[in-house]
Amino acid sequence: MRHSSAALAIIQRNDTWLVQWNANWQAYSLIGGHIEPGESFRECCIREITEELECDASDVDVAVEPYAELRFVEYSKAARERTHYHWQLFLASVSERTLGNLPCDCSWVTPSQIQDRNASDGKPIAEQVARVLHEFNAKLAESDRISS
Repeated sequence: MRHSSAALAIIQRNDTWLVQWNANWQAYSLIGGHIEPGESFRECCIREITEELECDASDVDVAVEPYAELRFVEYSKAARERTHYHWQLFLASVSERTLGNLPCDCSWVTPSQIQDRNASDGKPIAEQVARVLHEFNAKLAESDRISS
């Protein structure tokens, strides 16, 4: 069985999430990517943000600990085999300078667009984003329940 370990950035502004066009998937996905040998999940998240948003590490703030961790097995259409996924999700922010110069393949999407899996430009949003939004909302509800 194939294994895939990745770090994903949750970058929010108001009630929107930052996504980037993934040409391999032909859909918007979260900023993030696979772990390189010897790299921590957090280091991977920082590296992916700086690469994909074309910014400096000093423009990026990534939480020290992951917000959530997901492990699941699913068939990968791209790899054409069953894959054991291990994702760590990090809350992240980027500087206003970076937000003002986002690459043209980035977009802000709302939770309702994510649930519909369709961005305002008509392009699809990957299942990955919907799965992470679901986990994010579950964690948020758990946090609200604990603080009540």
